[in-house]
Amino acid sequence: MENDDAQNIPKWIAEIDSRLASFAQNLPREIDPVALSRSKLPFKALVYRETLIWRVTELAQAAVENYKQGRVAAATLLTRGVMESTAALWYLRKKIKDALAAKALGDIDDHLMRLSLGTRNWEETPEAINVLKFVDSVDKELDGFRAQYNSLSEVAHPNYSGTTGLFSKTDYDNAFVNVGVNAKYAKGLITAGTGSLSATLLIFEHCYNELANEFPAFVELCEAARADTQA
Repeated sequence: MENDDAQNIPKWIAEIDSRLASFAQNLPREIDPVALSRSKLPFKALVYRETLIWRVTELAQAAVENYKQGRVAAATLLTRGVMESTAALWYLRKKIKDALAAKALGDIDDHLMRLSLGTRNWEETPEAINVLKFVDSVDKELDGFRAQYNSLSEVAHPNYSGTTGLFSKTDYDNAFVNVGVNAKYAKGLITAGTGSLSATLLIFEHCYNELANEFPAFVELCEAARADTQA
């Protein structure tokens, strides 16, 4: 089964390259808040969405190049970053979908502020949302997303998978350890990583495009709420 999956590496890399070429060609360059809406909420949501596609494109480009070069630890950390960023976009879309379904904005402004300005460094700024909350929001609808994220985290951290498993191989016949990339172990991680990266970029593209479809209704909802507060 593992060998069958490994045969998919060229296909997954081709999918990644193709999708990233499309992303790079269509990266947004500017946002006009005045033209968008008289409410600030759509602007906040759109800025976050567009900065995420820049982030995902940069991280994924670096990840796939590292996979091609066999730099598995670096590629895995970058892939995990793509999963986190995709989950953040998923979370943003869920909040907007919930607001549209309820026909009420609720506390969405608080979430938008925490998404776009959240940090744990300064007390005077909004508190950042824990990235696992993003990941779990995806996993509720796409079972297995959290498990794959956890698997990548094992390589991203200096645990067995990211240290002795990846960078050493025991020679039991001669009773010593070869230090360096364990080619067999690395191949399995490349298989898992490129598959995850390809699937995650597909999820990101879907969320990004669906948000574009839902955005006019969100702007309308924000405009109506603004008019009500000024009445």
